[in-house]
Amino acid sequence: MDKISVIVPVYNVAPYLKQCLDSIVSQTYRNLEIILVNDGSTDNSLKICQQYQEQDKRIRVISQKNAGLSAARNTGLNVANGQYVTFVDSDDWFATNNAIATLHRLIDQYHVKIAIGNFDEFDESVNSYRLFGHDDVINVYPTQKWFAFEYTGDKNLSQCFSTAWGKLFDQRFFKHVRFPVGKIDEDDLTIWKLYLQTSSVAFINQAMYIYRNNRSDSITGIANPAQLFSLSANEQRIAMETILNMDPQVDQGGYLWRLNTHYQNALAAVELANYKHSLLSVQIVNKYHQEQ
Repeated sequence: MDKISVIVPVYNVAPYLKQCLDSIVSQTYRNLEIILVNDGSTDNSLKICQQYQEQDKRIRVISQKNAGLSAARNTGLNVANGQYVTFVDSDDWFATNNAIATLHRLIDQYHVKIAIGNFDEFDESVNSYRLFGHDDVINVYPTQKWFAFEYTGDKNLSQCFSTAWGKLFDQRFFKHVRFPVGKIDEDDLTIWKLYLQTSSVAFINQAMYIYRNNRSDSITGIANPAQLFSLSANEQRIAMETILNMDPQVDQGGYLWRLNTHYQNALAAVELANYKHSLLSVQIVNKYHQEQ
């Protein structure tokens, strides 16, 4: 049975951590290596991690000075020994106790190296769930077709595409890939690089994961849209797709949307250079379209 590394960055999440860890240790897929990276927590998070470590020999706790989500994930990757890797944010949790088993079954059954599940959302601000219309249908998508789903509203595939969680990755894809430290759009800058290392992915339209949204102290609750939706991620992808003779048309459309988002929000984020770049780019695009 393949070993699977579960990497959990932990930073000041004491009120949510037990729910997260309970959902991991109760997974029916038992051959897990559970790596908890305490990223300089100042609350009770480390103590909770150590309590779970005492109860479950599969758990390994690593402590480091606070360096952010990317650095914590990278620390986990540096020590991971599993054939496959999955990420769990420490305020989220697995939707079912067979989530990892389901994703691993997709890899075995469809001979892919990346398996992806859908998710449901828990809105912390109103204490309620947002359940998406899952039909349990399984599809295997060629990489280029999978890229096209980032900008569709169908089956919530936009977020399924870009997030690190809710997926099972071949660990070898991370040999030359790490999350960028100091960025808040780390998933967007990273995950597409993993997709391009394989020819197809398997997707199941069933909730494997619960994403906790609208925490008052979370980065998604306080960040400006110009910071959350990366321009450079799209620029890098379009350049790589062009080199690979892939059709970058879908990414170009998404890039224009992001460009306008940055133009409209960068000043509020006190990002003057970003504003000037996006303003000039929008002016060039508009000029080009007017001349067509």
